[in-house]
Amino acid sequence: MILVNFKAYEETWGDKAVSLAKVCKKVADKTGVKIIPVVSALDAVRIMEMVKTEVWLQDVDEVFEGAATGAISPIGAKNLGIGGTLLNHSERRKKPGTIKKMLKMWPKKFGVAVCLNSLGQAEGWAKNIKADYIAYHFRFFCCH
Repeated sequence: MILVNFKAYEETWGDKAVSLAKVCKKVADKTGVKIIPVVSALDAVRIMEMVKTEVWLQDVDEVFEGAATGAISPIGAKNLGIGGTLLNHSERRKKPGTIKKMLKMWPKKFGVAVCLNSLGQAEGWAKNIKADYIAYHFRFFCCH
């Protein structure tokens, strides 16, 4: 499975987000590899409807329901048919206690990829959290 993070560039909003999601779907259909666009909450439902593909959100908030103006709820996202989310991306870090608390309340059948900083951190966390996927940032080093 490949998660394609659309980030927040002009080329990944609105109609351009739909076009990029169509490219992801075309490549997935051709290769047989599951490719999931990870998109802005503003575009998610539109992409699902127009492209007929699974999408994930770039992030959700720790508020599942209640008085939380502007929050993106994991439960609300799941109820709209969104497939999952990134959590703790390097650009949207959460405290470890917040992540653990969120995952204890996580909606069933709503995917989550918890992003971590290193392989060591991923190995330690894998034993302690119930995430569908763990992603970690790695760098290639080359000496010439």
